[in-house]
Amino acid sequence: MDIISFATSSFVQLLVVVNPFVVVPFSIALTAHLSPNERWDTSVRACVIAFLIMALFALFGQSLLDAIGVTASALKIAGGILLFLVAYSMISGGGKSSSKNSDEPKQDVSVFPLAFPFICGPGALTVIGACVTNATTAGVIVTKSVMVVVILAVSAIMLFSLAAQDIIAKALGESGKNLCQRLFGLLLAMMGVQLTIAGVDSINRPSSQAYSSTAPVQELDRKPS
Repeated sequence: MDIISFATSSFVQLLVVVNPFVVVPFSIALTAHLSPNERWDTSVRACVIAFLIMALFALFGQSLLDAIGVTASALKIAGGILLFLVAYSMISGGGKSSSKNSDEPKQDVSVFPLAFPFICGPGALTVIGACVTNATTAGVIVTKSVMVVVILAVSAIMLFSLAAQDIIAKALGESGKNLCQRLFGLLLAMMGVQLTIAGVDSINRPSSQAYSSTAPVQELDRKPS
């Protein structure tokens, strides 16, 4: 596989798993209590942080996970539990500011859950690990450098997609945003449970399959089945 083919294949796989069309509605629900400027700042921080996490994982991730004994199954289970906790907060209205506590600092959702696990979730990390491990390009340094460029391109597309969320939020109105917050909270809870089930189910699989192919990545797609 040459560099062009590797870059193209990696880009398509990572973009499909990150899926901006799935992240944007959740971002609108999570940032419904923020002003447009605050929402944009949150989007920028989320994309930058997600890029840094994915880039560092492409460079050192597999070695780090092997060193501390963390498996792909553990990433799935932890991500699923965290998603469910966020979903509970969204459904119960925990992320919405009220007049009584308007002086309290607003919750920053840029790191969690937007950057991780929405943009940079277990699925994205698995794709990156699979692409880097299975690459047959000129060398390890070239492979990882190309992968970082691919991650940068996907992060830029995500940021451009999030830039349009203000238009969507205005069209929804306050009632529409509140409805989306509860609706997507319910969907997020189901996704969290499904991700946890996938992690438990993959425990009995040989660890060598974790990054041997892109097949397991399909289980980590954030779309509920």
